[in-house]
Amino acid sequence: MSVCAAFCALLLWCNASFAFDLNAVMSVKNQPHEYFQAQGGRFRSLIITPALAVSVLYDDNIYRQRDHKKADLINVVTPQIDIHTDWSLHEISAGASANIGRFNRYEKENYDDYAGYISGRYDIDYGTYLALNLRSEYRHDDRGDLDDVNSDAPIEYNLSTADISFTRELGILKLYLYSTAQTYDFK
Repeated sequence: MSVCAAFCALLLWCNASFAFDLNAVMSVKNQPHEYFQAQGGRFRSLIITPALAVSVLYDDNIYRQRDHKKADLINVVTPQIDIHTDWSLHEISAGASANIGRFNRYEKENYDDYAGYISGRYDIDYGTYLALNLRSEYRHDDRGDLDDVNSDAPIEYNLSTADISFTRELGILKLYLYSTAQTYDFK
């Protein structure tokens, strides 16, 4: 390898390792103010943050057809709870959420999506930690989604994910090992 090629590889590595994330940039006007953020309730060393969203949607073509379009109102309730620790070392988080949709006229299209997760981080040393994330979801795909195969009902499936990672920070270098596994179970 020539000196020029080694120098070019070093420049490319420096650009890749110090890349600027444009999605992280936010104007001051759009930044959320810390006093207006939900803090959650405290129970000993746990912080519990519940949330509830209720919405009404109108869909003028629920079956995604060119002819014989059917319209309906969909009532959607989305409860959620997140629990995490505020320890100075290590971390444990858990949570659950649901997305419940009820159609006014076409009840065959009703759906109940839900998910739960648990994750943790074990700090081995300063800048060195092991993380584990487990997530299980029961979801559906609406008609007209890319995965829809013109079925008689929305496609329902289970998605389970497990991630494990090891991180070691050494000054400007970072060693990051990551492994994931996913299973899909279609109904």
